[in-house]
Amino acid sequence: MDPATHRDDMRRLGAAPDYVTGSVQAITENGYAIAVSFGGSQLSSYVHGAGKVIWVVSTNKIVADTDEGLRRVEEHALPLEDQRLFEARGVHSAIGKILIVRREVFPGRVTIVLVKEQLGF
Repeated sequence: MDPATHRDDMRRLGAAPDYVTGSVQAITENGYAIAVSFGGSQLSSYVHGAGKVIWVVSTNKIVADTDEGLRRVEEHALPLEDQRLFEARGVHSAIGKILIVRREVFPGRVTIVLVKEQLGF
């Protein structure tokens, strides 16, 4: 699809896929997941749109609580993503939207795969 002529169709398809895979920037020891986005395009499918959500998360993203998770986003993940994006596209990144998931109401809808190696930021 051409974004210039099919932007709304692309947005609708992206908001309600059967499956979405991705990651989060932090997971607290008591199970809160923190996902951060500049524009928020993936967040609607994480929240409710996708039939199944699969997050692949490095164990180095496990933090004590949401305060530490938000600090991790600001002080660790954002600077690295900003550098990556600037080198790739010549633009800077920013935090536009933050999603904190406490629990999923539909059992089995969200799967978190923890990986014992550094992945992403």
